[in-house]
Amino acid sequence: AHTLTRDALTARGLPLPDHSAAILRGVCFADWTAPHPAAAGLWCPADEQPRALPEARLLRRTEWLGFAPPSDADRQAGADLAAAIAKEHRRGAAQLVDPAGRRWLVLPPPH
Repeated sequence: AHTLTRDALTARGLPLPDHSAAILRGVCFADWTAPHPAAAGLWCPADEQPRALPEARLLRRTEWLGFAPPSDADRQAGADLAAAIAKEHRRGAAQLVDPAGRRWLVLPPPH
């Protein structure tokens, strides 16, 4: 729908699209107590996080669908990690990367 895009397509003799679509690559998460080999990540409820995921890097929401390499610089553990997750839970779930590079989804406590 952008004018520059329409002009570029027209200049090349290409048809203008009549609809748009997006393909989003997601991450399949398996319960951390019963991992599945096809799952790219693990999930756990907030109350199990200290035992399931003692240290990790909290991902920004802009990193959720893309490649997010592990980083020692941003890694947190213990009370610092729990506080960062609790802060993120105000917006919903928290997604993290553990030291091995595996993704985790920590679900907020039920209301």
